Amino acid sequence: MDSKKTVDKIYTSYLKNKKSLENIAENVLTVENYVNQKIESSDYSFLSYEVSDDLNTHKWLCFKDVKTKVSNSRIFNNITLDVEFSSIFIDTYVQYDLLMKWQNVATSTKIGKRTF
Repeated sequence: MDSKKTVDKIYTSYLKNKKSLENIAENVLTVENYVNQKIESSDYSFLSYEVSDDLNTHKWLCFKDVKTKVSNSRIFNNITLDVEFSSIFIDTYVQYDLLMKWQNVATSTKIGKRTF
């Protein structure tokens, strides 16, 4: 701790952090509503929503089918809100139709069957 800080500055900092912690639930709800709205208004189909036991991680999984002249593929987006790091991460996975046919595997909504 900095010995040059006054008690008032330390208390002000404490109050600021306390208020920030109180707003976490509200901020998570805002992000949750935004993500759900964007999934619903896009070409993506909602698959799942998971919250960790400690409420620090919120995950949405959605997918969309992409059709071309050559093949059909499925794209997954795994959207993760990490409350502890105040960050949102998006992992994108693909089930590429030509590779799945070569492997004799059908496309599915299971992210574990992704090609890359």
